[in-house]
Amino acid sequence: MWYDGAVRLFDEQPQAFFGFAREPVWRKDGCMGKREKREIVSKGPIRVRYFWAGVVLVWALAVLLRIVSAETFGDGTASGENGAQYVIHTHDAGYHGYQAQAFLGQAEPRGVYTLAAVLPAVLTKITPFSLDEILFFLPVFLAPLIVFPLAWLGRRWIADLPALGLACLSSFLAGYYQRTHAGYYDTDILNVFFPLMIVVFFLKLVDDGRVRWLIAAVALALLYDWWYGSARAMLFLLAGGLLLHTVLQGREKPARWQAVLVFGLAVFPLTPWMRIPGLALALLFFFWAIPRLGKHLRIAAWLGRQTTLWLIPVAFAGMVWLAAGGAAHIGSLIDAYLGKTPTIDIAAGKSILHFASASGTIVESTGVSTTLYLKTFAGHVILGWLSLVGLAALIWRVRETVVLLPLVILGVLGFVSGIRFAIYLAPLALFGFVWGAFHLVRRMTAGDQRLAALVPLILLLAPAWFHGNEVVRWNREVALPVFDAGQVAALTQAAQESGSEARAFAWWDYGWPLWHSGRWQTIVDNGTHGYADSYLVSRALMATNQAELAGLAALSTGEKQRQPGEQAIAGLLQRFGNLESIIAQAVALSQTNQAGAVSTTIVLPWQMRYLLYTIDKFSRRDPGTGGMRDEKVVWILGRIIGRDGNRILVGQTLAPRMTGKTPRFLADTESGVVEMHEGKSRLSRWVRVAWQGGRPRVDERTWPGGSGVTLVEDIHGVILMHERLYRSNFVQMALLGRVDETLFRVTHGSPTLLLAKTRQVGR
Repeated sequence: MWYDGAVRLFDEQPQAFFGFAREPVWRKDGCMGKREKREIVSKGPIRVRYFWAGVVLVWALAVLLRIVSAETFGDGTASGENGAQYVIHTHDAGYHGYQAQAFLGQAEPRGVYTLAAVLPAVLTKITPFSLDEILFFLPVFLAPLIVFPLAWLGRRWIADLPALGLACLSSFLAGYYQRTHAGYYDTDILNVFFPLMIVVFFLKLVDDGRVRWLIAAVALALLYDWWYGSARAMLFLLAGGLLLHTVLQGREKPARWQAVLVFGLAVFPLTPWMRIPGLALALLFFFWAIPRLGKHLRIAAWLGRQTTLWLIPVAFAGMVWLAAGGAAHIGSLIDAYLGKTPTIDIAAGKSILHFASASGTIVESTGVSTTLYLKTFAGHVILGWLSLVGLAALIWRVRETVVLLPLVILGVLGFVSGIRFAIYLAPLALFGFVWGAFHLVRRMTAGDQRLAALVPLILLLAPAWFHGNEVVRWNREVALPVFDAGQVAALTQAAQESGSEARAFAWWDYGWPLWHSGRWQTIVDNGTHGYADSYLVSRALMATNQAELAGLAALSTGEKQRQPGEQAIAGLLQRFGNLESIIAQAVALSQTNQAGAVSTTIVLPWQMRYLLYTIDKFSRRDPGTGGMRDEKVVWILGRIIGRDGNRILVGQTLAPRMTGKTPRFLADTESGVVEMHEGKSRLSRWVRVAWQGGRPRVDERTWPGGSGVTLVEDIHGVILMHERLYRSNFVQMALLGRVDETLFRVTHGSPTLLLAKTRQVGR
């Protein structure tokens, strides 16, 4: 076999041509300042098999702790008590769950099958567990896999015991756990594991030169690309890191250049039918044909060297440039990823309409305070700065760690671009903390290896304490499902009653979860949230006329096609000419009881209250000019933390997640006076909502001459809002239960979910 021959050639002639042989290297010690000749891979007191047995035990412990941790979720869905089902905790899981259903033949596919959809589908087929159970528990088993590459790298660059301690804590870092806990089935559960394992395979390739490690790295890159739709960007960065490593430490060795080129081919945007044969031919050419021909033909060896020294770097740079689409496309991708796309423009006759983009409204992609970001990835502000210093020292002292720069860059980007990037920085920051502690202690103890290995292990107790507290808080207060078990049951039943024509009119956050919970057809979803159709949904929800909501829901849902990227608003503009005509036609249809030409269900979960300020921004943008209406909007959510007669103390629940602050205000429901840090003001209205017998009871008190602000109190907390927001369709229908029964038929009404179906002609 050619593969065996290549391996033998590597073993027999390690330095003849390829330069991958494991060899002693001169490297400056980071702390002692001495130069010592030693192998790259660290020697430790623990035998290899015992070390990896310990790592497997760490993984099993992490799995067990994540299962136990899920039992502390505030919603109780983890235990399945009282017949409750396991529900998803992230919106993207809705897409993967729906595609898994399609792969199993239970639904029509909407897009390509990714590994994230195929894997749970296959497990559902071969195990006795349901799809919902698998989606809930897969993160428990997959997310802790990060311990294996971190343990290997820790053993390489630090020592055995610190590496085990690093691995033990890595899967429970707050910044990592928040996006990988039970129920949070998303691509993030493996998005750090894949790059780290690629780095491991590349370094093993550098150590012993066996082509099997290159094949493993390429195979993992292909799996990563199949797993995560946006993996290409990370893979390009990884290819750049491997190229930088080759320039710094192996530029005189042709085979390393060849390996980088082969990896570059793996991430090049080609179809599988072109990419796989190309990879096979590249491997055959570089690692079989050239070595064999080089024994007999000098021209072959010369060709190999020239290809390596000139053609390969140029080809690699050209591949990256072409794949990225040039400078203009690179700039647009950066702007979109950082949330700098302010408008979406579409043609409307002879004019252009401007609509708001969702890029800057996604919480995980918006900037957070430095303090909160440090606490998220490091557990504590001081630990965060120390970890960053240790990580910078590691990269500076150990040259081969440049392969980690792509992950570091993405992690540091989180300081300005969103808390989602903490998932990349958290394990590396902990790595920097442990490495810095190890080398500092070794220097202070004159090189005592035992003490240097033990002290960092003890110092890990500090981040373990802070991260553990954050995980407990997250489980109790934040780790809530997109839809709880009761909402899922209601949505599934409503979809079954509607049959194949189950159409939902809801905000884009709930698009994919609705696909999964009843296979609903939606006008906007989590993949089309940037389209102009979001304006129609926002306009309908924020309107003060329920006829406008009924008409727009029926019209837009009827126009929506199943092909991704098609916009309902474009078809409506072709039919009616302009936005004013669309709105007028919608109201007219509802008033003549014809809005139900396409029966549509309005989906209003209670969780939408956290999104209403953002939803309102879409409708406040003037499509003609692209500017925002200059209007002060009050929308403050909180929960009652104290009550004394008519006086209630409210602590805000939304702000602390993003700022780390806990602002409060005091409201007197007798006098209508509200005391905040800005001063006192007078309410215009106080409303209390209580549900009895499946119907809401609304108690209302008004104060003439107030500030135009209303305080609404229900079982979920309190909301301060301006009069316009109070009169919006969402507040009146979802919070107060005031539904125009001439336009809608309520199919489900509760404090947590309102389902109102537009009436059809004659019904």
